[in-house]
Amino acid sequence: MEFLTLFFSAMSAVAAGTAAWIAWVVYRKQVTADLPVVSIAITPTDVADWYEVTIEVANRSDVEWQAEEAVVTAPNGAKLISSFDVAREPDRYGNPGAHVINLIDPLRISSKAKPRIKVLPAGASGGNSMIIGSRDRHSETLFLFLPSAASRSVSIRYSLASTEAAQRRSDIEISRALTAHPAMATA
Repeated sequence: MEFLTLFFSAMSAVAAGTAAWIAWVVYRKQVTADLPVVSIAITPTDVADWYEVTIEVANRSDVEWQAEEAVVTAPNGAKLISSFDVAREPDRYGNPGAHVINLIDPLRISSKAKPRIKVLPAGASGGNSMIIGSRDRHSETLFLFLPSAASRSVSIRYSLASTEAAQRRSDIEISRALTAHPAMATA
């Protein structure tokens, strides 16, 4: 009789341990599922050593998220600047036209940029999709300066923070291997 009691006690402990492990796995998946999805595309511009970094954030949670910082962590000498901080050449009607990145002095910018992305809770949709923070997804452009002598492997850390009272942070590490800049081949 004591053997059966011991056996059932051990089986109960194993079942409780398994249930706790399953609960932990489900909890971690729910926490991860609640984070925004970040996608990135890096394309060369028509100016040597400069790349356009398009970042899109899609919110899957029920709270607003806001970008805090973008930092180039590799290679050394790489620099970032937000498109909001770059002058634009007006078109013939006086409207803002193309960004004038060839006028940017890489010595005056750093490896950090201040993105302006803000996304509403999942499912929310405002009127004008061009206004930052008016929908549950938004994109922004940063410009990346990558000296020609630098490695073509780029790493960027993109930081987001929720706007809820108990703020959550999400740091996304992005790594890309870039091809040689086409403007360098013609220069």
